[in-house]
Amino acid sequence: MTDQRVESSPERRFWNEGVYQVFRRQIICGLVVAGFVLFFVSWHVALAVLYGVGLGLVNGYLLARRIEKASGMEMMSGQRVIYAGAVVRFVGVLAALGIAHWLGLHLLAVAGGFLVAQIASFGHGLSRARQGVVEAENTEGGS
Repeated sequence: MTDQRVESSPERRFWNEGVYQVFRRQIICGLVVAGFVLFFVSWHVALAVLYGVGLGLVNGYLLARRIEKASGMEMMSGQRVIYAGAVVRFVGVLAALGIAHWLGLHLLAVAGGFLVAQIASFGHGLSRARQGVVEAENTEGGS
């Protein structure tokens, strides 16, 4: 019985219904783009694209952890947690770009991979918003 409560907890739904689906979409889009780059350009540039997608995944994971942490707090405390997380993510992205440069990766390709991950995340958010609008319209129409 405890296992059922854990599976249906709001935290578990947050990760299963939201975050993991976004990660899956980001990974699939990143692999597709890296495959095209591998086929048409080179493995070195494709590797840089994958690095950028990985950076986007880590950035999204850190954001999701902060949102989950802030959701149980008062508004002002939650805002501080979110803002502090934004600073950490910003510095982390700058450090990761520095590491990419040090590794000799093509920085434009890294940025492109990061952009692919962000577009996939945005696309997932749009599809979830549309689902919510359709569900709301169906609920209102059925009343």
